[in-house]
Amino acid sequence: MITLEPLELSELSFSLLVANIPEYLCKRWREDPAIIRIAKENSTEDIVKEILGMVGSAELDFGETVRLYALLVSLSLKDPNSPFPKEIKTLKIKWFPEIVDFMERRRFVTSEAPVVSTPAKKRALITGISGQDAGWLAELLLSKDYEVFGLKRRTSNGSLCRVEHLLDRIRIIEGDMTDAFSLSAAVRQSRPDEIYNLAAQSFVKVSFQQPEMTGNITGLGVTRLLEAVKTCAPKAKMFHCSTSEMFGLTPPPQNENSPFHPRSPYGCAKMYAYWMTVNYRESYGMFVSNGIMFNHASRKRGPEFVSQKIAQGVASIHHGFSKTLELGNLEAKRDWGHAKDVVEAMWLVLQQDKPDDFVIGTGEAHSVRDFCQLAFQRVGLDYEKHVVINPEFYRPAEVDYLLADASKARRVLGWVPKVKFQDLVNEMVDWAVDHPEEWMPKTPSGKVSP
Repeated sequence: MITLEPLELSELSFSLLVANIPEYLCKRWREDPAIIRIAKENSTEDIVKEILGMVGSAELDFGETVRLYALLVSLSLKDPNSPFPKEIKTLKIKWFPEIVDFMERRRFVTSEAPVVSTPAKKRALITGISGQDAGWLAELLLSKDYEVFGLKRRTSNGSLCRVEHLLDRIRIIEGDMTDAFSLSAAVRQSRPDEIYNLAAQSFVKVSFQQPEMTGNITGLGVTRLLEAVKTCAPKAKMFHCSTSEMFGLTPPPQNENSPFHPRSPYGCAKMYAYWMTVNYRESYGMFVSNGIMFNHASRKRGPEFVSQKIAQGVASIHHGFSKTLELGNLEAKRDWGHAKDVVEAMWLVLQQDKPDDFVIGTGEAHSVRDFCQLAFQRVGLDYEKHVVINPEFYRPAEVDYLLADASKARRVLGWVPKVKFQDLVNEMVDWAVDHPEEWMPKTPSGKVSP
């Protein structure tokens, strides 16, 4: 058996060791005499056999984990320019393939040997990969030749339908905004140049029903991610998707200097996340930026949002599946843009030389009533004959008027939205009308069930 002198690792917990092991190995073991001795005194075949023998059955305890990584480092020292043997790369341990991949790219060699450079292709990690914005953003980044990683909750019942056509080109990582360890592991695995935080509990109605859960995911989750980035990828650039809901009662138009007055637990959680992002930027010199995103939609929008609820409701009435559409406050005014335009702004924010915060919106406000009128007109119907007001859909505290002053984004980023409001409404209604099988309930035989 290959022997290894005990290492003083008492200051590291097991989870911290696993989360930080690649960087730790690079700093601590690169020139460790015991590791160099193993590399010199044992053949590659012996080291491989030892590794295989260790991981052939049960999960490793702390000591075995330390020894395993030491053997991997010695294998890197033994053959610094050769890939790991196939039998090593295919071992079935939850974190093992990612560590091997990390080591194979960086190669832990002695100071006399050159380190192999990493690929030039940019790498991006997108949290909330199952959401609307992530679908459009992934398409944009792939078109710019990025390597894209998407974070998805293991327990999420949301499908990956918005990125289904991209699954052969992106890598899905399981993680959760409520679990700091999984976020650190995701950052370690993806080694991103850019991070786009789009994950949130973003349904305002649910935030009133479950305020604590909303705060944990949407607020504290950002703190966990910021800490993971600070620890695991301090040179990466991070974009945090904030929201116009933070403005609440603040009179329009709202810009980067407007005061916040949120009117929902969701808005409050986002406000906390906004200031934590600013705090990490100012405290640690990190490149982290906020995008204060005003309302945006598309055919990929979730059905719980009023824009998609209207579009699908119109299609349902058009097809004869239903006769009415129940809504709440028709007079609320919002600045609606297209999600495809918005994600371009996200990307532009991280291409700047310095981190900063930006309001992103069209500069035009329309009421929910306006949206209804245009949507029903698209299929030749009068909204007043079908829309029913249901007081249950009113918020406990309403936000009446949100209108973006995005002059800073236009000036600094050169960003100008392309899709007009009526074109957005038409696109959403047309898609809902043409694809009822995508959103209507189905019978056991797979047929659309009104």
